[in-house]
Amino acid sequence: MVGCNNDDDTVKSSLENSNKIRVDEDLFSTAPNDDFEIITTTITDNNLNLTIHYGGGCGNIYYDLISGNDYTETEPIQRNIRLAFDDKDNCEAGIEIDLSFDLTQIQISSTDRIFINLDRWENQIEYNY
Repeated sequence: MVGCNNDDDTVKSSLENSNKIRVDEDLFSTAPNDDFEIITTTITDNNLNLTIHYGGGCGNIYYDLISGNDYTETEPIQRNIRLAFDDKDNCEAGIEIDLSFDLTQIQISSTDRIFINLDRWENQIEYNY
């Protein structure tokens, strides 16, 4: 949970603010998808680093990087992921935060490279490991 205290602190979310990618088909399709913008993406030491911008400043946010169970059957192998974002913050200040997620859970032993299709990001992200 990231944010300041306010009256909305007792509202819970299905998201855990985990620093690891969550592989969960149901959560991938049903998790909250509140408004935010991805500013930058990088991969360093098996971590996907995101800078995001959202409207807030006085309440809690919840997030998780989520993938379904499947990889694409194309070469190179691709994985669809998204940042689930639950903004329990009713304020409108422009907030920018840095998030980092461990990607080792989506590695495949038969390859050393996956292309990531990140929802809300225009370009594929090449993940070499």
